[in-house]
Formats: sequence, C-alpha cells, structure tokens
Amino acid sequence: PTIKIELPKDGETVSSPLVNIIGTAKNVSYLTLNDRQIYVDQEGRLLERLLLPYGYSILTLEGRDRFGRTTKESIRLFYK
Repeated sequence: PTIKIELPKDGETVSSPLVNIIGTAKNVSYLTLNDRQIYVDQEGRLLERLLLPYGYSILTLEGRDRFGRTTKESIRLFYK
C-alpha cells in the first residue's frame, strides 16, 4: 500500500484551526487518520477536514492492504 499527503506540507504553520488533509492512497483496504478510520473515493483520493488544537500537532495516516501489509505517513503542523 502507498499513501501520499499532498496538502498540507510537513512542517507548515497554519493560521486557521480547520485544515483540509488532501492526498491519495493506493492499494489500501483500511485507512486511519490518528487512529480514526477514514475513507477514500473510487480513485483513491482522500479529503478529510480536521480541527487542530493550538500549538504543535502530528497527523499520522496509516493504511493496511488486504494482505495485512501496512504503511504510514506523518506530517507535523503548527497552529498559531
């Protein structure tokens, strides 16, 4: 399985607590964002909205394929 986070970029500072997580996931049967299940469309694109707490946050996407193989992608954001 592969996961690619397009937006926001790793290490980015955001000025709004509402963040759109945009990316793609290929060959994934189960996908989570910070241990909460999320879904992709038929082309494997994902769009998830998330409210950030004030300060530093780490967002982790984890995907698992039907054979049990896993992959992780993390980004770090700062909301001020």
